[in-house]
Amino acid sequence: MNTTATVEKILDYDVRINAYAEIMKVIHDGQHFVATPLQKAPETSRVRHQKDGTDLAFEAAYFAAMRTNPSWEGLKREVRHAKLIPWISDYMVNRLGDVFGLDLNWIADQIIRFEHNKYLREKRFRNKAFLNEWNFFVTFTYDEKKMDADTFRTSLRKCLSNLHSRRGWKYMGVFELGEEGDRLHFHALVYIPEGQMPGVLHTVRRYSTKRRQWEETLENTFFADRFGINEFDPIRNRKGIKGAVDYIIKYLFKSGERAIYSRAIPTELVTMVQDEQIAVKLFDFVGKFVLFDDAFVLWSEDEEEPEVEQTE
Repeated sequence: MNTTATVEKILDYDVRINAYAEIMKVIHDGQHFVATPLQKAPETSRVRHQKDGTDLAFEAAYFAAMRTNPSWEGLKREVRHAKLIPWISDYMVNRLGDVFGLDLNWIADQIIRFEHNKYLREKRFRNKAFLNEWNFFVTFTYDEKKMDADTFRTSLRKCLSNLHSRRGWKYMGVFELGEEGDRLHFHALVYIPEGQMPGVLHTVRRYSTKRRQWEETLENTFFADRFGINEFDPIRNRKGIKGAVDYIIKYLFKSGERAIYSRAIPTELVTMVQDEQIAVKLFDFVGKFVLFDDAFVLWSEDEEEPEVEQTE
């Protein structure tokens, strides 16, 4: 499968193999492969918005509002915005002294812009997660005897970057501060090629004060020595990652954390789609094609248990 061709090259040359095949853009929405015909976007000069003090102040107020009022997340857009606008205004006046001379209309516009960007980032995260292969959902927590939170952020990111470049790891995740008093965590989906796991996976049994019960988890000795507690939860197939994706996305926007990706994690495929691969044709703003589940085999669908070293 050739996924390196660019949209521009394909459309410039109007590539078609025959009447029954066409180059399309393919994503995975968590349930099915979905293909859309390529359309060359109009050439526009995109100016990247540079955040200033007003943007940062607004984002701090928005996150504070949603942490204080988590039930607002499930409200209809108009109702949520009607509650957010005065809340954010009061927050910025009381905590920051003023709203930088900007009125409620500016706050309303900022909410629309921010939530649109939030939707795009969440969509990008989901598309990457469901299209690519992962074999573990991991959580890393630092040991206060080994380092502080800032050192943990820097050291873990450098460690994962080295594992990507030297051992072929792929990862995507987010840092989570958690509830008051909790230490910083990092949650991620990872793909580890066979034979490229440093250290040893072994079973440990710990008491969870949060859930008030004893639990058994897989821990890696390499990360335990360097950072502290870690959990490696095996992922068997694509269906097994939905809960992990939902969990990670919850923290993407809970405190303003950004997703962290390794390189070489495509969001979509640009590839040939045959008529016999198409299950259903539909229209959702644009024409789309739902493909059969076996249209592309990107996952090994391994059902075997990983080998682990058991401990008492």
